[in-house]
Amino acid sequence: MGRGLWSELLAELVLELEGFEVVKRQEKILRGGEEVGEVDIIARKGNDLFAVEVKSGKISVGDVRQAYTNSVLLGFKPLLIARGFSDKAAEELAKELGVEVFLLPEYFHFVSMEELTAAIEQAVVRVLDQLVPAQVEALSSEDILVLEALALSSDFSEAARRANFSEADLGKRLDEMRRRGVLTRVTGFAALRLQAKLILLARRALKPT
Repeated sequence: MGRGLWSELLAELVLELEGFEVVKRQEKILRGGEEVGEVDIIARKGNDLFAVEVKSGKISVGDVRQAYTNSVLLGFKPLLIARGFSDKAAEELAKELGVEVFLLPEYFHFVSMEELTAAIEQAVVRVLDQLVPAQVEALSSEDILVLEALALSSDFSEAARRANFSEADLGKRLDEMRRRGVLTRVTGFAALRLQAKLILLARRALKPT
């Protein structure tokens, strides 16, 4: 499991402990039909919505600015989840801009191993459910070609070569597949490759014998 995905699973655990409900993941920010940003998690607590940025490392001044800007664009409250601050300037800027911060190490002091294991299992189930959309049976031959290329490749460039696409055309094809609900939005090629493998396995399991 990649470091980014692991951090997101821990972040969802922290949000649950704090009484938040995860509403969406990898939410695009669009202006004039163009993507200007993306938020890792949209979460709700009470009547408030939060734009949640998850960092696998420590928070920099740039991270604070990004979290604040994205929250303003969405009209939500800003929230950062990370392992700490890179320096005092980042911590002071977060306070000044009103960016709420949850630090992951603080939560391991009061969460039992049983609670942590159960929460991670639940998070993994949610992630797997997210990775395999409902439209598994509605795949075109070109969809299958793209999925097989992703599943067999070690990076995006190799997948484009296997599918006989340019990298730009493969990116457009993936966006089109997401719009149709064939794929969901995930972070990083490793997660995309895993999604392709799971969809192909699910399709094989659902095919009549």
